[in-house]
Amino acid sequence: MLDRPLRYHHGGDLGPAFGAARLARLAVSGEAAHAVCIAPPLARVIEPDAARRQRYGERLDTYRQLYRDLRERFAEETGA
Repeated sequence: MLDRPLRYHHGGDLGPAFGAARLARLAVSGEAAHAVCIAPPLARVIEPDAARRQRYGERLDTYRQLYRDLRERFAEETGA
């Protein structure tokens, strides 16, 4: 659907907490960001599937219209 590879890194499930810890470390230590913020190794890469991309692409306009309709509906419901 995205027409780009999906990259999954080792420890990705811990990413947000690990990122917050790195930011705290940078704030406290004054270390250079490039020395602390190192990407973890790749676990796997999933390449785009041309058949699925075409199938989803055919439905993209319908999805966009439904999204616009629902956004307006939810705004009415919440008073936003």
